[in-house]
Amino acid sequence: MSGNGRHAEGGFGTWLGERSDAELAALFAARPDLLTPAPSGIDVLASRAARRLSLERALDDLDQFSLHVIEVLLTLQPPVPAGRLEDVLGAPRGPLSRCLGALCARALAWYTEGGFRPAPGLRAIISKPCLPAGSGRVSPEPPALDGIPNGPPLVDQAAAAAALSALRCVEDLLCGWAATPPPVLRSGGLGIRELRKAAASVQVDLVAAALFTEVARAAGLLAASSWTDGDWLPSRAFDTWLDSSHADRWSTLVRAWLATTRVPGLVGTRDEGGRLRNALGSGLDRMDAPRVRTQVLRELATAAPGTSVSTDAILRRLTWLWPRRPAASQAMLAVAALREAALLGLTGLGGLATYGSAAASGQLADATAALALTLPQPVRHVLLQADLTAVAPGPLTADLASELCLAADVESTGGATVYRFSAGSVRRALDAGRTGDGLLALLRERSRAPVPQSLRYLIEDVARGHGRIRAGTASAYVRCDDPAVAAEIAADRRVAGLRLRALAPTVLVSPARCGEVLAVLRRLGYAPAAESADGTLEITATASRRAEDRASRYGAVETRGPLQPWAPWPADERALAAVRVLRSGDA
Repeated sequence: MSGNGRHAEGGFGTWLGERSDAELAALFAARPDLLTPAPSGIDVLASRAARRLSLERALDDLDQFSLHVIEVLLTLQPPVPAGRLEDVLGAPRGPLSRCLGALCARALAWYTEGGFRPAPGLRAIISKPCLPAGSGRVSPEPPALDGIPNGPPLVDQAAAAAALSALRCVEDLLCGWAATPPPVLRSGGLGIRELRKAAASVQVDLVAAALFTEVARAAGLLAASSWTDGDWLPSRAFDTWLDSSHADRWSTLVRAWLATTRVPGLVGTRDEGGRLRNALGSGLDRMDAPRVRTQVLRELATAAPGTSVSTDAILRRLTWLWPRRPAASQAMLAVAALREAALLGLTGLGGLATYGSAAASGQLADATAALALTLPQPVRHVLLQADLTAVAPGPLTADLASELCLAADVESTGGATVYRFSAGSVRRALDAGRTGDGLLALLRERSRAPVPQSLRYLIEDVARGHGRIRAGTASAYVRCDDPAVAAEIAADRRVAGLRLRALAPTVLVSPARCGEVLAVLRRLGYAPAAESADGTLEITATASRRAEDRASRYGAVETRGPLQPWAPWPADERALAAVRVLRSGDA
């Protein structure tokens, strides 16, 4: 665009060219669509900033008062002096000055000698601006956040308890799925029936189970072994997560929650086509979710410390803050954000925790350090009771919690966790390689009270009968009427790869496939015959030829699953680089 073009835009391009590099970088940060691609000069930037789509996006981020100021600028004869705006709006000078500065920073208004002008192109979008019916029609300040003052200690205590509960649920969920992993659906998600079963196992509702599952996936703690006939399993990062402190574990979950576009609250609902939305599946992404979550926390942070704020008050603030955005969708995301923040321990009793305020401002490291001071220190002991229970007076250390969860079941949680021993739980520990004497030694070492006689008898009885009857897996067996021949085969070093083991003088078993066993024995000069499940000889026929399987030839191709998040270039660096490109183009 030439100099005539700048004049046609009413000097808008000239005004932009007079902005400092810092002001242009702030403009790019406020309106990132102007960065793609980097404008080659001020004329290009002025033209791009006046386009309808870019202006629509910028207007969507304005509050009610800022939109009203733009309406007045479009109604009055430009240029409009600040005093004239103050008289028409009936607004205090301070809030009006801040609003005009913000509009100029976004290039939605600009200043010339004599007053302010609306940006080119706004009149086509707001074609019928409404004149104010009187002074003060739109408040320059957001609605007040009225709440109940509970005090920071109570709010922090409730939030910290919720944070510990969230960590326990995530750990129990993933440990349970490590033992019995749920299958990956053909659509790439987790079945609602499996999610309900998992929710019952950790004693939470479906909403909380969906949140913890989605956040664990977003944090990289949960992954699919394969998108075709695979299972949902904990990742290697889960082991590292378990070895970290409770505050660091919480930080990992909250960081993933703030960044993910997934909305766990939609799990169990149906989409426009009537299809059920599953956890870890499609249909849960909402691009506005991170923005709404962050803003909800910031609005809670504006209330007095320790104040419980109602959901309606937050919704009124968001309505004032973003009046052009869809109200129903925004309300749904805000309600979901409040519920999820409470489950993750960012809020307690409806108020933002002290460490939650640091997370709301983006200082997650400070929030983690503050939470570490709020949480009780991990304990290394339990109290054994005669009713076959163990009481943990606080969060246990990672090693003790792991051993106790293996040998007992969680019966109740809260300020203290109650574990119950049973024959099934003790058998579970023995199946994992523990011994009866080892369990008793652990309990004697870690219990502040002596091991009750009833618990000692239970462990000894279960250990005494454990392993008397054994069951295993064998892919093939070799049966021979002559024990001498069977012994000869078992002792032959040439069949060591089959790992034959004698179950009886005339029966050998092998983990290898039946066809492989037959081939090896025939190659060594034996003449085995295949046997069917009912003991009769199996008649084999030559298989018909088939076309080569493409998957086995080229390897399986992963076609489903969530995309990996793209890590953008930092906004401030992109903005400064765009300013350098713009200045060099003008030069």
